[in-house]
Amino acid sequence: MAFLVTLEGIKRAEFIEPWRAVQEVGGTPDLIAARPDMLRAFDDQDNQITMRVKQGTHDASVDAYDGLVLTGGGVDSETLHADPRAMRLVSEFVAQGKPVAAIGESVATLIKADVVRGRRVSTQPALEGELRDAGAECVAEPVVVDNGLVTSRNLDDVPAFCQGLVEEFGRVAGLAVD
Repeated sequence: MAFLVTLEGIKRAEFIEPWRAVQEVGGTPDLIAARPDMLRAFDDQDNQITMRVKQGTHDASVDAYDGLVLTGGGVDSETLHADPRAMRLVSEFVAQGKPVAAIGESVATLIKADVVRGRRVSTQPALEGELRDAGAECVAEPVVVDNGLVTSRNLDDVPAFCQGLVEEFGRVAGLAVD
């Protein structure tokens, strides 16, 4: 399972809880970012975790993974959006019918990758206009699964997001999901 991340300012719960959920059902998550480096994730009390990014987007292959997770809260998300290879990876995962999960601000990455047209998407109010302009149907639900696309609104939805992503990824990858 690939986690496509920015390197700074990731919301810890929107990253670490899905990471653990994938591990708990037997998946093997890998970190991908614009370049191999250290990821830094924070919580509301500025507690930090760091993890080594396995590979840069230029080396990543969709064929190596069963699905893709986009985590929320990256303060340098524009760097990710400006990386044509990162946007191509997102598009390729969707085009190949592999599950893609996005929470919070990372739903904007789905817009930038042009993969939301005709899809039902859970989102926060700040992204509704952009999503509608991109052709998506917006709903305010904790998690929405639409033909492999798993979306959630925010930090409060992390438990529902994790359940939705492991169910969808488990269906495709044969993971042991209860």
